[in-house]
Amino acid sequence: MTQLVSERGREQEATAEFRRAVGGDAASFAAFLARFEGRIARIVRSLVPASDAEDVFQEICLRLLAKGHTFDPARPLEPWLDAVTRQVCAADARKRKRLSRAGGADALDDVAAREPSDADPWVRDVVRDVIAGARGEEREAMRLVLAHGLTQREAAKRLGVPPGTVASWLAKAVRAVRARLRGTRSGE
Repeated sequence: MTQLVSERGREQEATAEFRRAVGGDAASFAAFLARFEGRIARIVRSLVPASDAEDVFQEICLRLLAKGHTFDPARPLEPWLDAVTRQVCAADARKRKRLSRAGGADALDDVAAREPSDADPWVRDVVRDVIAGARGEEREAMRLVLAHGLTQREAAKRLGVPPGTVASWLAKAVRAVRARLRGTRSGE
């Protein structure tokens, strides 16, 4: 019985600490991380390659702070924490899968580092112009999907808009790039 009371007390203390951290108390967040770092790290190590573990751990920290308001303090903290950790790990796995289908992160680095062909700067300039001409949220959606590898759904969630809106913005950008490339090629 004493052990049950002790466990409830620790759970209540951890919950209070987390709520203070979400409220902006850096010391509480540091204490929260000290308490749960091992738990989070075990899950990350089991789901993510070692080379990505630190980045994923940092993303988990950001997600905890960003989504902390969704935690229901009437429920246990650890299952919620585990779920957030697994969601971030799953998002990382999806990102790695997309990169591998596109030739992998190494291939992207190779493209960025190689000597560009005559067409590359031209296409890159067209894409930059289209992105620069987009409105704030549209431009941010393009940045999240193209530069950071988020899915359209993830970008929509981050921007607080429906996924269809992000899909529409990206389709509009693709049409604009194609039109500019066709127009330039035909001498316009």
